[in-house]
Amino acid sequence: MLARSDDLQDVTRAVRLAPGNARYWVALANLEDGTEAGGEDALDRARKLNPYDPAIWIQAGLRAEARGKAAQAETFLLALPSS
Repeated sequence: MLARSDDLQDVTRAVRLAPGNARYWVALANLEDGTEAGGEDALDRARKLNPYDPAIWIQAGLRAEARGKAAQAETFLLALPSS
């Protein structure tokens, strides 16, 4: 499966084939983490596609915290969907 690959090109292809799949965008964000954009656009897309997935919000919060953006991290974590 392309989206489970550790190859950026494979996951990018998976996203192109199924752009509505939030998990594919998360996989892309994880692979782009070391790039200049850091995968933030891909993670934003994942949040918009599936705003009910708490794992996506938590990951966004942790990434923001790691970048030193505490207010943004707090916003993401406070936006966590309730069960």
